Order: sequence, then structure tokens, then C-alpha cells
Amino acid sequence: MILKRILTQIRFFMFLGNGYGRAEYAKRKGLFGEIGENCKLPVSLPLYPKLVKLHNHVVMHRSVRLVTHDMLNSFLTKIPDSYQYKHKEILSPIEIMDNVYIGMGSIILGNVRIGPNVIVHAGSVVASDIPPNSIVAGVPAKVVGKFDIYAKTRILQDRSINFEFSRSGKEEIDNNAVEKAWALFNKKKNRNK
Repeated sequence: MILKRILTQIRFFMFLGNGYGRAEYAKRKGLFGEIGENCKLPVSLPLYPKLVKLHNHVVMHRSVRLVTHDMLNSFLTKIPDSYQYKHKEILSPIEIMDNVYIGMGSIILGNVRIGPNVIVHAGSVVASDIPPNSIVAGVPAKVVGKFDIYAKTRILQDRSINFEFSRSGKEEIDNNAVEKAWALFNKKKNRNK
């Protein structure tokens, strides 16, 4: 069982190129409780992926961690005054609804449902349910904005750069896009002086 898990993790990490490939592989193999359409998975599998349900268009940065269990049972059982108790591992499902983006380094703890249309900022720790149409950030994650307002505002901002995004895992941009990004950055910084 342990060897099978290790081999699955290696295959999941090494041979699938990008998060979309990992999601398709996980869906084919039935690794998760559920995986919808157009999902992008992080590099590592949670210990119990069957406890994770992902709806449609869930995009996670490669470094996101999904925590479906605790390890306190093994810790508590070894405390001398605790020997008479058999502490059991607590299993905790995670459900992520439609249209959710989870940023770099975020941790999603168990017993959490993330509602539809949510952005989780990088480095956040999600320890409780997130309501629909939210932007959250922090440790623990707290609502800092509204998804729909952000999406509309982003369209109006003069920061967009058109370039071809590749799902092949080769996420590179051309020199023209780099130059335009720096020009927009400097224009904004000079405006704020």
C-alpha cells in the first residue's frame, strides 16, 4: 500500500508536465472523491485524496497543500499520561466549488468548503468555510474583497498584456510582453509619486 502510494506520487509529480495533466490523470485513475472539468492540481497529493471534491474550473498553484487529516493522534498517544487512550486520526473532507483560484503556498485545511467564485491569495491558510463570491487572504484566511467586483475592475485596468499562454508546461512570454509589462509597471509607479 505504501509503495503504491509512493509510485502514484512519483508519477503524479514527474510525468504529467503541468497541473492540468495531473488533474486529467487523477480523474482517469479515480484518485479524488470528484474532479470536475478544467481543473489544475498542485504537485503533491493529499494523504487521502478521496476526501477531496473539486467542482469545475478549480485552479491551484503547484505549491498548494490540501490537508485531509491530522497527525495529532500519533503525537497524543505517545504522551505518558495519555497511554491509556487510543487517539484516532481525524479525517476531514475538503470541497471546492466552481471557479476557484488558489494561490501559491496556500494551505487548505480539512472540514472546509470553498464556495463558488473565490480567489484565495498566495500564502493563505484556509481553516474555515469561504462564502461564495469572495476574495480571501491571510493566516487564517479572511474575506478581503468580492470576486465579482474584482473581475469587473480587472477588465477596466490598463495592465493587460496579450500573449499566448501555453498549457504545455512551457509558460514563457516573449520579449515584447516583458517590455510592455515593465512599461506599465513604471507608468503606474510614476503616477503614484
